[in-house]
Amino acid sequence: MTVFLPVLAAACMLVAAITDIRSRRIPNLICLAIAILACARMIVEITGPGDLSFAVTGMVLDLAVGCGVLIVTAVLFGLGVIGGGDAKLFTAGTLFVGAARSVDFFFAVAVFGLILALLFMVSKMTVRMDGEVVAAFEKLPYGVAIAAGCVYVLAAGV
Repeated sequence: MTVFLPVLAAACMLVAAITDIRSRRIPNLICLAIAILACARMIVEITGPGDLSFAVTGMVLDLAVGCGVLIVTAVLFGLGVIGGGDAKLFTAGTLFVGAARSVDFFFAVAVFGLILALLFMVSKMTVRMDGEVVAAFEKLPYGVAIAAGCVYVLAAGV
């Protein structure tokens, strides 16, 4: 795969992270762009050199894992655990990295999510006059962790 598609996907992830920080929303257009780039990646892999049946099998696995992630994230969205933009971005990121690197992607998102949650929690803590530490919670821009995990996996694989 050329470097062009991962760079475009990383740029889209960066835009998603910035908009999630600013407005706690991830535009559908960004998720769609990443999904289209994932389709382009699959086409490049099918038309490239190598065994066609192996490439088609990889594409089917990529789509199956993407569908599984979509189902799981849709349920999490329905339960109010994550936002709709996070569900779409996570699915699009999974499609782009592919089935072969999806576990690395999930782990990277979890690690970056933990770091983000800790930083967010510490930044929102205040100390009252009586010395008690109080945390003010608001929505966590988890699109940042998803974007960081995707960019990390893409950078490690290029």
